[in-house]
Parts: sequence; C-alpha cells; structure tokens
Amino acid sequence: MSETPRDKRNHRRLTTLSLAWLAISRRKRRSIISIVLLSFVIGSSITIGSTIGRFPTWVSALSTTSPTVLLTYERSSPLVGLIPANSTIPLSDQSAISSVSGVSDVTPLIVKDIHTSLSDNPSLVVGLDINFWQLSLGLNKGHWPEPNSSQAVIAVSNPSANLPSSLTIGNESFEVVGVALTSDLILVDSVIISYTTAQTLFSLEHSTSIFLIQVNSRADPSIVSNQIDQIDPALETIDLSSSAQLLNTVTEVVSSISNTVVLAEAIFAFVILTTLTISSINTRRWEYGLVSSYAGRTSVFKMILFENWIIFVLAIIPAFSIGIGVLGYFTYYFNLLFGIHVSADFALGAANQTLLGSTTLLLNYTAAFVATTLGSILAIMIVLPKIISRALVDQQA
Repeated sequence: MSETPRDKRNHRRLTTLSLAWLAISRRKRRSIISIVLLSFVIGSSITIGSTIGRFPTWVSALSTTSPTVLLTYERSSPLVGLIPANSTIPLSDQSAISSVSGVSDVTPLIVKDIHTSLSDNPSLVVGLDINFWQLSLGLNKGHWPEPNSSQAVIAVSNPSANLPSSLTIGNESFEVVGVALTSDLILVDSVIISYTTAQTLFSLEHSTSIFLIQVNSRADPSIVSNQIDQIDPALETIDLSSSAQLLNTVTEVVSSISNTVVLAEAIFAFVILTTLTISSINTRRWEYGLVSSYAGRTSVFKMILFENWIIFVLAIIPAFSIGIGVLGYFTYYFNLLFGIHVSADFALGAANQTLLGSTTLLLNYTAAFVATTLGSILAIMIVLPKIISRALVDQQA
C-alpha cells in the first residue's frame, strides 16, 4: 500500500525531529549552554514577575488583618518618616483618648532621635513594653528588654548583621539582649529599650512622645481622629493603616513592572537564540548542505527550528524550579519580617500554587517561546541561504 501525501509529510516531520534531537545530543556543550542561559532568563523573569505580583496580595492581607492604628503626637514635632521623633505630650491625655467612642486601646511610646554609640548618625531610641507588632518589628533572636532594666534591642533589616554586645545612650550603658527584624527603613538601626527606663532616661515620668491608638472595626478612623484632636489643641493624629488608594497604586506599579520584566525576558531570549543559532549554522555548513541536497531547504529550516524548540522545552523545566525556589524564599522571608514563622515546605508549596494558579507562568513561557521562534527564524533567514549555497558549491567542487 502506497503512502498518502499526508503520511509522507508526517514521515518527513518525524525524520526532521529525529535529526534535530540527534544534533542536540551530539553537541552537548552547545546544548547545555543554550538550556542554561535560556532557563536562567525565563526563571529570572518568572521569579521577578511572580514575586512583585504577590505584593498587592500581601499589602491587601496586611491591611485587612491588621487593626486600624492611629498615631497621635505633638503637632509642632518634626517627623522622621511617619514617626515624630521628639514629640512630648502629657500622659494625662491617655485617659481622655481612651474614652473616645471607637477607641479600643491606647499605647504610649517614647521616641527620641538622638546620638548613640551605635552609629555616627542619630538613631531612633524607642521606649515601649508591649505590642511590638505596631512598629512592624519581629524579634529575630534574644529577648525584649525587661521593664526598668538597662537592656536594649537593635532593629536591623539584615538578620546576619554584626552588632555590638553593648551600646551607650547619653551617659547610660545598655546591654544588647536581642535583635529585631524590620522592613521599615525608618526603623533600621533603631534601639528599643524599656518604656519605664526611657521615662527615667529622658525625664518623661509625666509625659510621653506618642500614642498608638487602636480603633475597632466598626468605627470610622477619620471621625475618631477628629475627636482625639479636639481633646488637646497641641495634638495631631494620623492614620498608619494601609489604604485602598495605596493598594491601587501598588497594583498599578506592579503591573507596569511585570510588563517590563516580560519584555526584557523576551528580548534576552531572542538575542540568546539568534546568536546561538547563527553560531550553530556557521559551524555546521557541510551538514546543512548535505541535508538541503537530499531533502530541500525547507527540511533544513524545520530541523533548526525544531532544535531550538526542543532546547526551549528542556529549559522551561529548570526555569520553573528556579521560580519556585526563589519565590518560596521570598514567601518565607516576607512572613518572617512580620513575625510569622512558616516551614520551608510550606513556603515552597505556596510558591508552587502561586505559579500554577497565576497567569505569570503562561505569560513568561509564551513570551519566551515567541522570542525563541522569532530569533531562530531571523538567524535562519539571514545566514542559512549563504551557508547552504556555499556548501553546495563546495560539494560540487
């Protein structure tokens, strides 16, 4: 029984695919370099895109799980970020603020922007005994300062930072008993001491620096803020909670960054495959000339294209592993910054679900595949006709 035209086409495709795989397996060095480079580019894009893509979710989660927190301080006090560093307000205002409708908790804090032995620049010295989550701090090691003690905790952004065993604030020496992690750049290198110790150190027995005010979910923060400001004309109150406007801004920024990352990935993949294809064609002139003589230029074209598609398929597997690994690390570290300890298996599992359940993976794979195809076609169209013509001439000679 003779072969139909369709059977012949299928046979030619299988033959071309076999030749492409044979070429990849024979040239292991070139194939490994291509797979490593392409998987690194795709994996980096997946990692960056998926990580920044999680930020709106993280911001939203923090804004919904954290209670609304207001900060009240002396109106004339200068701000360091959102923290009034040298505010002074009477402690007697605490009872009046606590009686405002909608207020569920009032926490006095002492904050001073002064020189310490920790660095040449002024450091924020924070005196508090409770509710450390309110300053976005998570204790990494050691313990919090005991009340009425000369103990201190240093806040850092890097858990492996080398820190002194003691420091001096004014004329007082403090033992460093703990290290706190923070994602707030304002609080990096700040020093936390006991609230009662800070009262004595800064002569604030009847005053404090600020009040952190927790508002219940049923109250309107703006109304509560206005009522607090009416208690004392010297007071100013601001809302520290995440807002919908902030979330929208983060989402817009993340979207633009994600698009840029995917475009950069496509460009790198295009350049890598174009360069490697041109190099491959130049080093295999005789082989392509021979295939072209017996099967035609179309078969050579398909064989090169199949080679690069196989390399692309082999590259997406390690690329996916890179994406899971790095996103899992960021998931673990982000939770750690906010005092939530999760296992490595949980972080990797969450990263896997994030990638499989989002459009980031498909978008990056599609961009890389299109770039791979276009890069291959460009290289083939530019170099292959000359190479084949030269090879045919050499064969005839």
